[in-house]
Amino acid sequence: MSIDYTKLRDPNAEYTMRDLSAETMQVTRERGGGRDVEIT
Repeated sequence: MSIDYTKLRDPNAEYTMRDLSAETMQVTRERGGGRDVEIT
């Protein structure tokens, strides 16, 4: 059973990911990370 993630739309999750990315970006930047946020 496979899920087609391209058709999966969850505004709540998308907003949460943008929110978390913005917050974690400030943290990981100190560790030389910024790119890590894009992968997680």
